[in-house]
Amino acid sequence: MIAQVLIALTRFLVGGHARWQGCAPNPRQRIYFANHASHLDTVILWAALPADLRRTTHPVAARDYWGAGPLRRFIALNVLNAVLVDRKGGRETLAPLLQ
Repeated sequence: MIAQVLIALTRFLVGGHARWQGCAPNPRQRIYFANHASHLDTVILWAALPADLRRTTHPVAARDYWGAGPLRRFIALNVLNAVLVDRKGGRETLAPLLQ
């Protein structure tokens, strides 16, 4: 239910819809990326995906930001299904992506 509210709110605020140019959404492995114009980039991309792809898409997010408090952590892990990574660097930074 939280996910549906977040999607509706995002689509209302942004006022746009996805335009799939050159390809249609499908379950093939893909990388979607944003220009990082705001903290809403991830949520906007996620809301633009069809429901079946949202269930299998895992945003990669900074642990220091999205894990900073109980509300952000809940949204990242339980709503967006994100993988949190440590931005401090080192070989272990991308280790969560290998799981």
